[in-house]
Amino acid sequence: MVLHVISIIVICILAILFTFLPYFPGGYDHLAVMISGIIQIASFISLLLVPVGVLWLIYERVQRKKVNDGSRKSGSFAIAALVILTLIVIVSSFVAIGGIGSFRGSLALGISLPIIFVYITVKTIIPRIRKMRNPDDLKPSIIPYYMVIIPLAVVISRCALIVPALDYSTNYAIEQSSVVIQDLEEYYSVYGQYPVSLQGLWKDYDTNVMGIEKYYYEPNGKAYNLFFEQFSSDLFAREIVMYNKLDEHIIRSHPSFVFSLTPEEFESYMGYFAEFDLPKPHWKYFLFD
Repeated sequence: MVLHVISIIVICILAILFTFLPYFPGGYDHLAVMISGIIQIASFISLLLVPVGVLWLIYERVQRKKVNDGSRKSGSFAIAALVILTLIVIVSSFVAIGGIGSFRGSLALGISLPIIFVYITVKTIIPRIRKMRNPDDLKPSIIPYYMVIIPLAVVISRCALIVPALDYSTNYAIEQSSVVIQDLEEYYSVYGQYPVSLQGLWKDYDTNVMGIEKYYYEPNGKAYNLFFEQFSSDLFAREIVMYNKLDEHIIRSHPSFVFSLTPEEFESYMGYFAEFDLPKPHWKYFLFD
């Protein structure tokens, strides 16, 4: 029993750690973003395991020894859990292949997930289910505890901490951008204008956040837009965090809008569905679907 308690604690800690990994300081890690997204989506789907696990626990503790075929019913709970796990793996595989928002997917990860799951199912899960269906096997199962505790722990932690984690990483990336802004202002003081571009092969200005790849820069009127894409708490939205010292923030959902829309049309069609001011002066963030 002690080993199972330790296993549950370790699994919860690892799942929560990888959920928030993109918001930690460090170099950009595409795999960390994908694993976090998969865990977040899988954890919400895994809540389906909770009622099954609760019913299984009630059955194990109250009714199992009162019926002749109790072990068979425990096997039925296990089969229901296996069906839900299969759904989780299928959805996770599609997410891994398709990616999340602008964060590209990983074909290798998407293919490996169902392969590993099938192997574990054949080698471990199915033999255990068969053992549960044995009428002579009346030993209570520990599996329902995994089904109840882990999904709840991960989802509750995610819901409670995602906003503080997002705010921390956003503020951290904003602080790191001070070097870029200082260099831009020094350039302006010397040449009387801002550079046309900051494109280059090497990443001289790093966000130092694992889920934020880089800064983007473009001149805008008498100032400029400096922005980055944050790994949003809304997994189905894209979050752009932008600085403009004149508060003339402009963000396009499609580059072709520069050519296909007049300035008046562009003003009336922004492309984003939400806009928010940040505590830092001249910083905003936009949400795109």
